[in-house]
This record gives sequence, C-alpha cells and structure tokens, in this order.
Amino acid sequence: MNRLLSRVFVSDKAWYRTMLSIAIPMSLQALITFCVNLIDTIMLGRVGEVALSAASLGSSFFMIVSVISMGLGCGSSVITAQYWGKGETAPIRATAAICLKICAVISVVATIVTVAIPAPIMSVYTKDAAVIAEGAKYLRILAFSFILSSMSTCLTALLRSVGIVRVSLIASAGSCVVNTFFNYIFIFGKFGAPALGVAGAAIGTVIARVFECGFNAVYFFAVDRRIGFRVRHLAVWDSAIARTFASISLPVVISDLIMVLGGTLITVIIGHVGTAMTAANSIASTVNNVVVNLFFGLSNTATILTGNAIGAGRQEEAYMEGKTYYALAILVGALGGLILFLLQDPIISIYHVSEQTREYTKEMCTVLCCMMPLLLLDHLLTKGTLRGGGDTKFLMFADTAFAYLVAAPLGALAAFRFHAPVWVIYLCLKSDFICKTVVCSFRFFSKKWIKDVTVTNDAK
Repeated sequence: MNRLLSRVFVSDKAWYRTMLSIAIPMSLQALITFCVNLIDTIMLGRVGEVALSAASLGSSFFMIVSVISMGLGCGSSVITAQYWGKGETAPIRATAAICLKICAVISVVATIVTVAIPAPIMSVYTKDAAVIAEGAKYLRILAFSFILSSMSTCLTALLRSVGIVRVSLIASAGSCVVNTFFNYIFIFGKFGAPALGVAGAAIGTVIARVFECGFNAVYFFAVDRRIGFRVRHLAVWDSAIARTFASISLPVVISDLIMVLGGTLITVIIGHVGTAMTAANSIASTVNNVVVNLFFGLSNTATILTGNAIGAGRQEEAYMEGKTYYALAILVGALGGLILFLLQDPIISIYHVSEQTREYTKEMCTVLCCMMPLLLLDHLLTKGTLRGGGDTKFLMFADTAFAYLVAAPLGALAAFRFHAPVWVIYLCLKSDFICKTVVCSFRFFSKKWIKDVTVTNDAK
C-alpha cells in the first residue's frame, strides 16, 4: 500500500505546504464570489421568478464577455508562471502589458454593444416578454462593469502566477460586502432609495466592481515588487512574447468561450423549455458552485505550480505533482457529491419558488451529486494540470468537440424531440464532461501535455 501511495502522491511535505498556501486563499476567494452570487439570487428570488430568471439569463451573456478576459488572464498566467519558474521578470511584464491592453479594448467594445441592444440580446435566451424586459434593464446597467471586471480578472491572474494570492482575496472580500450592501439598498429600496428590483442588483454589482478593480490596480501598479509592473510598462512590446501569448492565450480564450457558449446554448435550451426550468437551473447551478468553488483553488494551483516546475526544467516533478492532483480530484469529488446531497434541501428551501421549480431543482441536483467526481476531475485536468503544462491547443479541440457534438445535440433531442424528464435532459446537457474526462485522462498519462512555452526575448 505504501509503495502504491508513493507512486501517486508527492512525498515532499514542503510541496503540500506551498500548494495549500496558494490553494486555500484562492478557494476562499471563489467561495466569496459564490456567496455574492448566492446573495444576489436569494434577494432576487424574493422579488419573484421573473426577476430571478432575468438576472440569470443576463448573467449568462455577461459570462460570454467575461470569459474572454478570463481566458486571456489564464493564458497569460500559463506563460508568466513558467517565466517565474525560470526567475525572469521582464517577459512577465511584457506579457502583462499585452494582456491588459487587449482586455481593455474588448471590454469597451462589449460595453457599447450591450448598452445599445440589450433587449435583442435577451431575446436570444428566452421568449418570455417579461423576462426580456427585466433582463434588458439589468444588462444595460451591468455593461458598465465589463471593463472593471476584465481588468480585475487580468490583474488577479497575473498576481497569482507569481504566488500573490491574498491581495485578490482581500479585494473579493471587500467587494462582497459592498455588493451585498448596495444590493440590499437598491433591490428593496432601503434608506430612502427607490426599489429597483433587478436593475438594483446590476447597480450593486457595478459599484462592487469599482471597489475590486481599484484595489487590485493600486496594488499591481504601485505596491507589487515581484513583477515590478508600473504604468510605463504598458508601452512595452516584445514580438516574441506576443507570438507566444497568441499561441497560448488564443486557444484558452477559444476553449473557455466555447465552454461558455456551450453553457449559453444549454441555457437557451433550458430557457425554451420554460421559466420554471430556467429558475431551477439557476438554483441548481448555485448549489453546485458550493462544491466546485471549494475545489477551485486546487485546480488553479495546479496551473501555477505546474507552470513553475516546467519553467524551471523539472518536467518529471510536474508529472508526479499532476498525479497527486488527479487523485485528490477524485477523492474531493466523492466528498463533494456527498456535501452537495446534504446541502441541496436547506439551500433550495431558501428560495420562494413554485413547487414545480423546487422539484426540477432536486432532479438536477441529484444528477450533479452523481457526477461530481467526474466534474471536478474534468476541471482539474482542463483548467489546471494540462493548461499549466501549455497544452492549450489540445484542450481547445476537446472542449469544442464534446460541447457541440455531444452535449448540445443530446440535450436538444431529449428536450424537444423526446420530451424527456428534466433529469434526463440535464444529464444529456452535462454529458460532455464525462467524455472529456476520459479523453483528457489518456492525454495526461501520455505526458504529451508537458510543454515549455518560454522564449528568449529582450523585454524590459
């Protein structure tokens, strides 16, 4: 038994301390983000199902915009983590300059489009006129948070790649307090403010993003000494770094965008089944995120430490660490499924929804409980180990194939052709995770994912 464990788990206790010192703050930050979303959902749930559905569908569109900056940030962190392992900071500054400028341009364009046509955007997700009207109010205001969220996401990813994780944790904690306070005021009309419902939730989100982005920016541009990035470095351009950034980050953006678009397509399918199922999906996703966000830190730590090891030339150590992450994902997934089973009823009872919505939610949660080990293992491989190893092109193809050739067609057939029960529809819509876990597991054990993406350059 000891021999088997030694072949699966890293024996160096210092490595576990390092891993936990990064993973725990990131998991806490993810949990805080989840709490913000949960509070939003609970507050809007008390306003009514229309408000809840409008915010849920509007947030789905926001995720399409947000995932681009997340993809760019994660892609840049793959590069910067490897350079940090090499002990080189000039290429990190060059990568940061590219990431920040691209994120700014994309988010400004997205803001203009969203403010101009919020109702047509909402009509893609649902035919319910009331939900479209409320969702348009929500999106028109939420659009002003796009650039703030984009910059904050990029800055957070860059800081994490060099082991700075507490700054973004503090920023998220403060943002949670700000968001909750202003949501309470503007959703329900407290302290003399008007009761704005779903529009109030959007206002609270924008104010919270101002705080979060401001906090991260002050630290990154004025306080940080590891990367040493200052405003003047925004003018830095290194062609070799730019080519590497494109080759690594573009597949990450496409991969994550495909996943979110696939999720959006799933939301569209669910939205056309009915408002009750839309509300149920929103609640089930929230319940699911209790577990997934606790695991978030481990998968993102895998990206960072795997990149550090490969950048330092320790490929075999990176593979051994990957096996440890793999085993932990399965164990945590099994535990997560049990936690989800125990928490689903207390959380569902918080919401003021119809009995039909409640039943649909329970069916969805049952599917999630059973699939949790596979869901977390997929997340670990695709968003952690393989990504940290620089294998972003393979992941892009895997995400594309299974999201659009498996999950979406099966879900649409189950919903509209066979009129299957809710749990069957939901299982079909989640089937891509099963396929990807199998394929990515073979990829991991082949070691073909280990790639040194650093280049010789003259960035200053």
